[in-house]
Amino acid sequence: MVFNCDEGIDVHSMGRIFIGIVKCGAWGCFDEFNRLEESVLSAISMQIQYHNFPNSDD
Repeated sequence: MVFNCDEGIDVHSMGRIFIGIVKCGAWGCFDEFNRLEESVLSAISMQIQYHNFPNSDD
């Protein structure tokens, strides 16, 4: 699935997109990812890091 990112996409929108991609088992391609707001990029990177490296204390 290909998504064209722009300044209007917020963290909640990206979260819904990620959930949809995961649920259907698809790959996601995010065109113009660099156009997202800095705060959105930061939140997305933290979410990805959390899912790739879960807390070992659990």
